[in-house]
Amino acid sequence: MAARHADTRAARKAEKSGNDGQPAPQANASDSIGNSYQAARAVKEKYNALQAKLEYERQAGNLIPREDVDFALNAIGAAVRARLEVMADQIGPILAPMNDIDEVHAVLSEHLRGVLASIADDLHHQESSIGRNQA
Repeated sequence: MAARHADTRAARKAEKSGNDGQPAPQANASDSIGNSYQAARAVKEKYNALQAKLEYERQAGNLIPREDVDFALNAIGAAVRARLEVMADQIGPILAPMNDIDEVHAVLSEHLRGVLASIADDLHHQESSIGRNQA
């Protein structure tokens, strides 16, 4: 059985080499140098194309500087945090004397809608400031 497996492996090896049982010829040194040169050139061309695409997107206005985005996100985060931190101080005294759950729900909902609207205004302001910096 081992001999049969050895014969099968030898036959597969011969099929792969394509030379009637002879091993496939080895690539000489100049072929491997040519292939590595072609591979390096392909990589270089790919990165040149990516750089050109990046420059095109930047000029088309589809990209904005990372620093501007970081600044805007930090400002938005600070605004959200500030509004949420003072929410309890603002709404607590209003809700304290209330006994009706529906009334509490209505007041909370109204106040939260106002907070969300002011956050949306901040987002719009930050978006427009990024647009102005881009121009």
